[in-house]
Amino acid sequence: MASKFQNRLVGTVILVAIGVIVLPGLLDGKKKHYKEEFAAIPLVPKPDDQ
Repeated sequence: MASKFQNRLVGTVILVAIGVIVLPGLLDGKKKHYKEEFAAIPLVPKPDDQ
């Protein structure tokens, strides 16, 4: 059975790893403007009714 210290150590390592992976993406200072990306998508052409 794992000790309390070992459980806390593993939990801390996991939280730090998640922080290292996620935080740089959130704090890089670049703001994504999703609305601008969707504006660049062309509209579907209307079919010719002949």
